[in-house]
Amino acid sequence: MMNESSQINITLHPWLRLLATGLSPHVLLFLLCLACALAFEIFICNSHAVFFSENSYPEREIPHAVNEKYGKTGALLTSQYPGMIYNSLNIPADNVFVKMWSLTPYPIKVKVLFSDDTYLDRVPACEFILNPADTQNSYTCRILSHGNIQTLSIMVDPSTIRSDVMLTQVVINHRPYLDISSFRVLLLSILSFLLISGIRYKWHRLTTDHLEGHKKTLVSCIVPCLALLMTYHVFTVFSPYNCHELSVFQSGGYIVENISPPDHKLLHPLPDTQDLRFYDRYTILLHALLHHRLSLDLPVDPQLAAMENPYSPSQRAALGVKHFYDYAFYKGKYYCYFGLAPVLVVYLPIYAITGKVPTLALTGFILVSLLTITLSLAFHSLFAAIIRKCNLLLYLGVQTAFLCTCGLWLFQSALMEYNFPVITALIFTSLAAACCWSLLNSHGLPARCLLLFCAGLCVPLIVMSRPLILFFAICLCAPPLLSFLAHLPIRKTATHLSTSEELAATTDNRGADHKFQGHTTSLKLIPASLIFGVPVIIGATIVMAYNYYRFGSVYDFGAFYNLTGYDMPNISFKPSLPSLHAMIFHYFFEQPDLIKNFPFITSPSHSYSDFGKPVYLVNRVALFAWPLLWFLPLALWKGTFKPDPALDNGSAVSVFKLTTCLTCVVLPVLVYLDSTTAGYSYRYMGELTMPVALVSAFLLLRFFREIPISGTQVLLFIVLSLLLLKTVLMSLLLPFTIDQVDCLSHMNADHYVLMSRILSPFNF
Repeated sequence: MMNESSQINITLHPWLRLLATGLSPHVLLFLLCLACALAFEIFICNSHAVFFSENSYPEREIPHAVNEKYGKTGALLTSQYPGMIYNSLNIPADNVFVKMWSLTPYPIKVKVLFSDDTYLDRVPACEFILNPADTQNSYTCRILSHGNIQTLSIMVDPSTIRSDVMLTQVVINHRPYLDISSFRVLLLSILSFLLISGIRYKWHRLTTDHLEGHKKTLVSCIVPCLALLMTYHVFTVFSPYNCHELSVFQSGGYIVENISPPDHKLLHPLPDTQDLRFYDRYTILLHALLHHRLSLDLPVDPQLAAMENPYSPSQRAALGVKHFYDYAFYKGKYYCYFGLAPVLVVYLPIYAITGKVPTLALTGFILVSLLTITLSLAFHSLFAAIIRKCNLLLYLGVQTAFLCTCGLWLFQSALMEYNFPVITALIFTSLAAACCWSLLNSHGLPARCLLLFCAGLCVPLIVMSRPLILFFAICLCAPPLLSFLAHLPIRKTATHLSTSEELAATTDNRGADHKFQGHTTSLKLIPASLIFGVPVIIGATIVMAYNYYRFGSVYDFGAFYNLTGYDMPNISFKPSLPSLHAMIFHYFFEQPDLIKNFPFITSPSHSYSDFGKPVYLVNRVALFAWPLLWFLPLALWKGTFKPDPALDNGSAVSVFKLTTCLTCVVLPVLVYLDSTTAGYSYRYMGELTMPVALVSAFLLLRFFREIPISGTQVLLFIVLSLLLLKTVLMSLLLPFTIDQVDCLSHMNADHYVLMSRILSPFNF
């Protein structure tokens, strides 16, 4: 054996021996994966450029006249005349190169058709998108003709033309060039490296108890760090530095906001009163608070103030009254019915530090980053409390799917301040859940006091964001909090211990107390109740006072004083069988539409007319469209909550069972309230998805935690992995299609077109 090895070493070239001995096996494996990925990119994704024959297909450019309006050579395309037809070509064709120009950056859809010696009628060659106003303004379309082509048609979808478009260059048999995507190569290299390494080192057999110390911390941070990296990428895409100027117009005749300000900066000065109408609601609210006002400094049309019923859209339209859309209007003044929390979390601190206010892109980035952190804390806290051992890959996969299911980048990419109160509500709900579940494993008085205070502080902040989410917060937080309080030690007889010492001397993880014995009394609840209750009471007082001084009621948040397309105060929401059917379908079972081209999935496009009442029905993502939530029925299997004495904390598992039951009970109630009072939108559905996704994630982990990934069970693991992968892909692709103002297509059309080509590598 030694002789054979020596013979091999002798025949190797010296620099190959140096390479083999000087690099670790991991580096060599990655380099091999990189080489294979590069070969795939060149010979598969760019096969047209590699195997193109210039001799068989001579190049021919179709001439155009100079357009007098723009002084450029090309054919002018408009929504009335969106295409050009070239006849009597009679040449062999392999491809056609199309280049366009426009003043307005926006993706346009282009279709190429041709006829040849075989097909008399024009047949489609390909369909693609361009951004004629920037770098992604050209495309090489492959033509699979039989014989010579006779006619060529280049048509633009009229619905995508926002301004005049010029067809500046058409070249038949253009010499294609190598278009190497470094993103594709790197992604394919990393995925193949991880797959081969996982198989080689049997990562699928590792469990979470194999990790200790800094390795355990490192693994716990992998998924949150990747999510934060993705959040930063979305921020760069929508940053004003990289985007075109964009203003949004709403009904009522006013410009509501500048999504991308003209100066293209992340921060802008606090606007003057006369310029407020050009900014988002939270900037206007901050302006009012800094000027010691609760009403907004927006101009009020005298006719609007004089109307008997200013909330009637038909009366406003008949009188030609100007108004600010979707603002609360009460006793002649405008108010922001949105929650106050985003101002306290983002706008006010940034203004205090810089003297300026943030743009929507910066605010969304900060809030989604905070949500990523708090969701990860909540996931880790529950895992530490109810699961001590499970498959490592399953743990990472479920954590990834959980963050993706919460719609982080879906909320961020829409760039709507409508999403900000939803995000802040989820931030404080997940933070409260993390604090309450951490109490079950906490040690030491300072840590427990901090967790109790933080959980109590989150309660009023949830109400200041989205009041209805408080019900889900109770489902997630009340069971562990009550369990913690139930095991606080007390004294049968008087001792010299202080109440602080009583709070500190709680039971261990099994609920056994070796210092104190006795029955539960209210004595032990006093210090904990004060630490948790004081911020709740103070916050509730602030919220009620804020509501009372605006609308004369401590419970009225102003949502029914909105100036919208409905007469909000006079709408009566009556339950009916059609509305219940719509609620169940849209909130639970409606699936995204699958399409052939990028972004491959879209929000459901079907619109129904059987509601029998006014309905807000826009882009939506049903709860069970996310595969992670398919595991919620595992709550019905009793084995899910059966603790293993060797692995589980039995009392914590019982707490999780109660949490699951409460969540399943509250979910249909909140779905009914949202569907009858708000409507059907991804943000209403998204705020309900997070708590349910958290419960579903741990039902899944508990159900599969004892399955060794070996033998025939590998198939089960593969199916589960594919479902989790679908969740990840949905979260990455839906932001390209779900936003109410089509932000990505408007603001960064070049990135939209570029991503469509990177993620469609086989369009050759």
